[in-house]
Formats: sequence, structure tokens, C-alpha cells
Amino acid sequence: MTCVMKASQVEKYEKEVTRLKEKLTELEFYRARVDELRVDSSSLLDANHLLTDQLTVCHKRIETVVDLEKDLQKYKLQLSLAAEVLAGFLTYSVYFTFFIALMLAVDGMLATGYKVYFC
Repeated sequence: MTCVMKASQVEKYEKEVTRLKEKLTELEFYRARVDELRVDSSSLLDANHLLTDQLTVCHKRIETVVDLEKDLQKYKLQLSLAAEVLAGFLTYSVYFTFFIALMLAVDGMLATGYKVYFC
């Protein structure tokens, strides 16, 4: 082989070495980037687990609130019914008190000699 051919082969090999060094630099960049993405992915998975747990807690709270609202409606209805019964009782109590007073008055009138006529 001649010197010119060997020189051209040396240049060719030097270009190939330069090209491979550049590819190696790129590969190291991508390797570092993949490592960064793995760390980011791990952080995102941790955040996802945390948020999923918080969402589960929120769903339980919502279920509790719904149950409490149902109980509140039930107790409001019971209170309303009790208020109606109490109002009826108070009305009858007033009438009964009036009736007792009337009977005492009639009894007093009869005791003093008045004649009382009932229709």
C-alpha cells in the first residue's frame, strides 16, 4: 500500500473515531436524561399514590356527609312531627284547663244555689 492510501485510511479512521466520539457523547447525554426521567417518574408515582390516598379520604368524607345529611333530614322530620304533636297537646291542655275552670265555676254556682241549665 502506498503512503497516500494509508494516509487516506488514517483520515477515514480519524473521521470514524470523531463520529463515534460524538455518538458516545450523545449516548451519555441520553443516558443522563433517562436517569433524570426515571427520578421524575418516581417522584410522579409517589405524588400519584399520595393523591390517590387523599382522594380516598375525600370520598369517605363525602359519604359521611351524605349520611349525615340523610340523618339530619330524618331528625328534622321527627322534630316537625313532635312539634305538631306538642302543639296539639298544648291546644288540648288549654281546652282542658278551660273546661276544668268552667266546671269549678259551675260547681261553685250550684253550691250557692244557682240553677244551671245545660243544652
